[in-house]
Amino acid sequence: MSWHVFRHTFSTLLVGNGEDVKTAQSLMRHANANITMTLYTHPVSSKKREAQAKIVEMIRPREMAPVAVMARGTA
Repeated sequence: MSWHVFRHTFSTLLVGNGEDVKTAQSLMRHANANITMTLYTHPVSSKKREAQAKIVEMIRPREMAPVAVMARGTA
């Protein structure tokens, strides 16, 4: 593992764990946040799924709990 790979991993983990971009930029010692976000920080699949789920939840109301269906001939 090279230092370059470590820096990409470090930046990705910082942002993925909820650190703000400016903190990541500062710890990476980049001149601007654009370098941190476009070159060093990579999307994490679980975070992408969480973000998509939040949007779906905003658009689609929660479904009501399913009603128990009685089997035929049991009434």
